[in-house]
This record gives sequence, C-alpha cells and structure tokens, in this order.
Amino acid sequence: MILLETTRGRDPLGVLLRILGALALLLAVALLALLVLFAANFAGVGRAGEDFSNRARGAIESTSAVVQRTVQGVTDRFDPAHPPRDTLAYDAEFAELLLVPSGGVIAEGPAHALILVDGRLRPDAATPNEADLAIVESRLITPRETVVLGITVRRDEERSTHYLYKGESFRVGGVYYKVNWVSASPPEIAVARYRAPNPGVPLKFELD
Repeated sequence: MILLETTRGRDPLGVLLRILGALALLLAVALLALLVLFAANFAGVGRAGEDFSNRARGAIESTSAVVQRTVQGVTDRFDPAHPPRDTLAYDAEFAELLLVPSGGVIAEGPAHALILVDGRLRPDAATPNEADLAIVESRLITPRETVVLGITVRRDEERSTHYLYKGESFRVGGVYYKVNWVSASPPEIAVARYRAPNPGVPLKFELD
C-alpha cells in the first residue's frame, strides 16, 4: 500500500493565531521590562520621583513604538500595495523638459517671448550650480508702433535682459518653468515646465 501525502494550503486561521501569539509575547516582555524597571527604581527610594517618572515614560514610549512597528509590519505583509514607510524627498512634478540652444525661444506668452541670448561662466562662483548662468531676453511678440501720417516713427519691443541660474523659476503667460541646468559653452539651457498651473514657488521674474 502506498500512502500519498497531500500538500495542504496555508491556513489563514493558523497564521492569524501565530501573529496574535507573537504580539502577546511581545506585550508580555514589555510588561516584564516595566516591572523590572519599577522594582529597580523602587529599591532606590532615595532617588527623586521625577527621575523614575522619566524612565518609566521613556520605557513606555519605546515599547509602544516597538509594538506599533511590529503591528505595521504585520499589516504590510498582507497589503503589498502599502505606501512607502520611509521618509521620501518628493521633487516638484514636471510635465515637459525643453532644451533650448542659443537664439532659441524658451517660452512664449500672450504678449512676450523669452529668448536665450548667451551663456556666461562665472569664475568666482561659490558652488558649481552658480558657475554657469544664462543671459535671456524678453521682448514683445507684437511690437508697439507709433504711426504718424502712415509712417512708423517709433517701434518698441520692450526688450529686457534677465539672468537665470540653475534651480530658479519664472513665469511666462500662464505657465511656470524651472531651470534644470545651464551651459555657458555652448550656450544652452534646459527648462522644465511645472505640471501644476501654479506651484507656489519663488519666481525670478514674470512675463505676460
């Protein structure tokens, strides 16, 4: 006679009982530690009551943190899609990255355009991020003209020069941008467009 052993699936009830048993053991150890701490401090009656209170509070907080981490770890095992537990440094959200060479248009708004004119290298820069700067120029897309008797006597493009460093933000029209990097040679600039319509960041300048 041949006996075949069937493979039994994981018993959810057994797993739950083991988890509860582990938690109960952890709580028992914590209570025992508190009792030992209490007995040790009670033996030294001459010490100040405040010192004992602080030690007891610290032991309780430490035990509570351990229990919380344990319970969290158990629940995370049953929820693989749980959020990250470590502290993360979230960056700004960008929708597009633009690479603009010298003479190229960085951005256009309803009235103004922003053009990369040149790049410059600063030998006195305190950090590498401040070594390269971009020289940009804003100008009207449609210049203002003064016409007398059919003759244009004045043409105004409202040209203005600005300087941009890596990490700085600005607005053109209703779109917000951030300088991702700058190259002085050859003159280039990489600009990221914020995903949010108003990210609430400090702006170097604003153009409509």
